[in-house]
Amino acid sequence: MSGIMMAERLWKERKERIRKENIASVISPLAVRVATGFILEHDSELGNKSDADLLEMINAFGTNKTFDIAADLTDKDILEFVNSINHERRANRIAVKISDLMV
Repeated sequence: MSGIMMAERLWKERKERIRKENIASVISPLAVRVATGFILEHDSELGNKSDADLLEMINAFGTNKTFDIAADLTDKDILEFVNSINHERRANRIAVKISDLMV
């Protein structure tokens, strides 16, 4: 592979990474807020749920499409996305309270 071809490939990869980061930065606040609402509502029930049960709860919550879009845009599967939000639950609760006060 020539140096020019390698540089072109690296440039394309960098552009794609930046595009995905930009998309994630736009969708992330909404997705985090929706996920935080889900977690706040079902907090005590999440501990011992199987993946299938968790997906059923998400569908019942009525935000499965939002989760699907957010997970896809952040290159995660839906369970990985929900779990990543769950690990940041305390920070998300504070962010939701602050945004509620600002509205």
